Amino acid sequence: MRTRYARGVRVGGLTVDPVGAVPAAFWTHRPPRRPPAQQILAASPLASRWQGVLGLPFHHGSVAAGQRVELLPSGYGLGGAALLLTEGGRRTLVVGPTTEALEPRRAEHLVLCAPAAVLPPPADWLARLQAATRPTRVSVPDSGAAEVLTQALDAAGVPWKGPARLGRGRRAALVSISVGGPGRRLDLRPQARLSWLVTYAHAVRPDVVSVHGPRAHSLADALLEAGVPAAVIHGPLQLMLDDPLPRLPPDPHPPRRQTEGPGELR
Repeated sequence: MRTRYARGVRVGGLTVDPVGAVPAAFWTHRPPRRPPAQQILAASPLASRWQGVLGLPFHHGSVAAGQRVELLPSGYGLGGAALLLTEGGRRTLVVGPTTEALEPRRAEHLVLCAPAAVLPPPADWLARLQAATRPTRVSVPDSGAAEVLTQALDAAGVPWKGPARLGRGRRAALVSISVGGPGRRLDLRPQARLSWLVTYAHAVRPDVVSVHGPRAHSLADALLEAGVPAAVIHGPLQLMLDDPLPRLPPDPHPPRRQTEGPGELR
């Protein structure tokens, strides 16, 4: 199955988490902004709150955009999902932003997103919102962070309001939430650590791993050190991955990249 990076991870005719207009798109989570597509797919829980989106069930094989697909819950926000595609008996597993709850499934080709590092929020962020006496705007980066925030506020008994897609808020609440909009930034993304993604790749047992995203080189280096064949994919350059790369023994003295700075393997 032809896999490359073109406005997102493109597997055959389906583009996962595109960054520009595409014919057919699958979203592993709900981003702040969605580029246009002629056909848009997502997990059923997410599609139910998103107009013009075809919902697919978890753990059931489906045919969509000419592909045989199965969705695995990633725990990353409402309807967060990884995508398992099968063609000719060979499987490609595409993992976007994910939590460490994602189950491993055997696949010959694994595609991993290495997202930007999460900046730890202030330790007293919840106490500050509980003590708010005037209207307070909070901005989170995506739906995964929004779900963490709304659950924490509900558990603490703090009223909130925001877009209807976030759930049932209260109009008179002092705390208002936006996804990617104005307000005090609070990064509560529940994303998996890079070290966990290395362990996950071992469990999937792929022939090759393709990595993309802001920390792709750091994750690819860590995979190679762990004995997992890995390569970075990005645009506009392409890596042809029609045939898996041969499994190679780990280099006892691999080169290290230092582009992301120290401490990137959280």
